[in-house]
Amino acid sequence: MWIWRMHLLSRLGELHYRHMGRRCFIVGTGPSLLKHPPELLAKLSKEIAFGCSRIGQWQDRPFKLRYQVITDWNQLEFVMRGEITIEECQERFLLSPQDIGLVGWTYIPCLPNHFYAANHGIGGLSPVWKATNGRSSPFKAMQLALWMGCKSIYLLGCDTTLRGHVWNPEDRRNEHNPER
Repeated sequence: MWIWRMHLLSRLGELHYRHMGRRCFIVGTGPSLLKHPPELLAKLSKEIAFGCSRIGQWQDRPFKLRYQVITDWNQLEFVMRGEITIEECQERFLLSPQDIGLVGWTYIPCLPNHFYAANHGIGGLSPVWKATNGRSSPFKAMQLALWMGCKSIYLLGCDTTLRGHVWNPEDRRNEHNPER
């Protein structure tokens, strides 16, 4: 446990201020991404861009991502099957309350689902920085970007609707309430 904690502290230290003062883009999976021309989205390949959730399912994505972020245990099934892992990413992050040892993914601790930033602040509850829970990959990716020192954060495809994905705009995002 002590060795793991020291490794985690070291890893978090390496990430801290990595992109100090730079801008970044958080790319979600919402169908609003389809409203942007592919030639404009292609410019993301030269930026610090975090891809969220199942963005790897968008096979004809016109850009490359520097980072991939997953936060939801439901996404792990897709990772295990190799369906959403983006190989060209510089680094892939699993932000989760528990480290499950995904090969090729950097574990970043976050608070359990019942803790929220409004109730507990953004610093977490321990000396090890933990992302607070917003129940969304873009929210946690923003926290990671801030930890890495990004000054300006732009959101693309981080739709607030529960309908559709960039790879299937008619898809239902919320299986528990399909009428939303």
